[in-house]
Amino acid sequence: MRLLTISFDTTIRPWEVPAFRGAVARHVGFDHDLYHNHNNANGLDTQEYLHRYPLIQYKQHRGHPMLICLEAGVEALQHFFAQPNLALDMGPMSRPLRVGRLDMRHHDFDSRDEVRRYHLRDWLALNEDNYAAFLQCNGLLAQIALLEKILQNQLVALCYAFGYTPPEAMEVRIQDLRERRWVDYKQVKLMCFSLEFTARINLPNFLGIGKGASTGWGVLRKL
Repeated sequence: MRLLTISFDTTIRPWEVPAFRGAVARHVGFDHDLYHNHNNANGLDTQEYLHRYPLIQYKQHRGHPMLICLEAGVEALQHFFAQPNLALDMGPMSRPLRVGRLDMRHHDFDSRDEVRRYHLRDWLALNEDNYAAFLQCNGLLAQIALLEKILQNQLVALCYAFGYTPPEAMEVRIQDLRERRWVDYKQVKLMCFSLEFTARINLPNFLGIGKGASTGWGVLRKL
């Protein structure tokens, strides 16, 4: 998988990541749907969401905005840099964007049968159906087992999205359920988890998992 990570030397706060995404999408133009994952020229104003893994993801790391571009998202970045003025209108202010760091690489999902450990921050794991199943779990161990199954399914779907067949032994094991809390996501209250897990797969830093993967939810880091 081709992976390009680019960070900028301006600053944003964590809750400004959706505004960062909207500003970039407007800057490039809503006809480039990889930037916003919506199905027509109305861009972020339409509810016609494209159900695919986001190939351009927006993050905040150590106070700075960051773009993660995967496969076709790498080529799509040319539309961003082709604009004459690299500045974003976020609220009442226009913020200049200067590249702080750019890293381009090819990423291999194959872990060579090594078990790797990850931290997963602010993971929105539960939709309407599996939230009902989560409530029916009898105790913490049953809840963790359900979360492991959900996470494993999401990682398998991620692998197939990029043409990689995961090993049958790619079992996900949650090692430390660090936090659960309620958050507001698109005006809906959702349960959010931060945890550590192990699996036989090699995943890149800052990759987004689960709901809101394009806007800073479910961010992976290697441990």
